[in-house]
Amino acid sequence: MVKIIEDRFDAKGAPYLVFRVYKEHDSGEVKGYVIPRSDRGEDGQVKVVKTDKNLPPEEGLKRAVEAAKEHGFEYVLVHDLDHLFPREKWPALQEAA
Repeated sequence: MVKIIEDRFDAKGAPYLVFRVYKEHDSGEVKGYVIPRSDRGEDGQVKVVKTDKNLPPEEGLKRAVEAAKEHGFEYVLVHDLDHLFPREKWPALQEAA
């Protein structure tokens, strides 16, 4: 089960993916993406975890959770310093994760 967190300390030292939320300069639209992260799989191969940029935050968070599941991360940290994507707008992923 993937847990969505807002503070890195909630991961308790476990590896996590970071989902960054930002506002586009030109259009002012709120978008999001997973910050690329390299990790070594059980076979020793380096894998890079990332999602498309410029996604609506609801879709981006869904993809972040899918990527976390696929690559064995327990947490997705929502990095939203400007509070552009409040928790009440998050899709209902906690139950499905």
